[in-house]
Amino acid sequence: LGEDLALYSSGLFPFFQNASVQNKQKFLTLIIQNKFKDLSSTELRVCLTGLLVSILPAIEEQNEDNSKLVKEIFQDLRIRLSDAHFFGCLWSIILRNEHLRQSGMRYINEVFPSYKEYEAANDKDKEKIKEDYYPQLSPMVLNAISSVIEDTEIQNQRLGMDFLIKCMPITCDKNLLTDDQKITLLVSAFNLLVKNEYSTTRRLSQWILGSDV
Repeated sequence: LGEDLALYSSGLFPFFQNASVQNKQKFLTLIIQNKFKDLSSTELRVCLTGLLVSILPAIEEQNEDNSKLVKEIFQDLRIRLSDAHFFGCLWSIILRNEHLRQSGMRYINEVFPSYKEYEAANDKDKEKIKEDYYPQLSPMVLNAISSVIEDTEIQNQRLGMDFLIKCMPITCDKNLLTDDQKITLLVSAFNLLVKNEYSTTRRLSQWILGSDV
């Protein structure tokens, strides 16, 4: 199956985004879940970026069945390939593909451990969280977050600030973010003030000053 991966994937992956709701469901169940599961880990790594780019938009669709299917596929991929490889690929996609930032950040905001969970973990588990969820923290992950915050779409800006509030509060310890890394995020976030949009400004204040202010 894996020998001809490049041949059939180049046709299948673009098909999904243009298919009907019913065909999308068949694509996810008959092809991705039933066929791609037979690929080896090495073969999956080769096609992971194309696969994620193909089905990631389903996270945003109104059809809950398809959205649930995609999340199940993502969970299976995380188990087979490791969280570090999966999220490294996903952060890269968010950085490079503007039209996938919203669906990518929605999934990340849903499954990432909060800073409170990180703070409560022991030192070994803290390093595990950083390795799994923030591979190549600097510069790739930080650049991806900045690109979301600086995006022209307000919804992406909100999702980016929601992520910072949940996972990277400005008061987080230096084991998660150094002072220089916090400054990188602050530079991007302060650009939101110029836009004078209430919801993003409120989130910026909450991130910097805390939820009680």
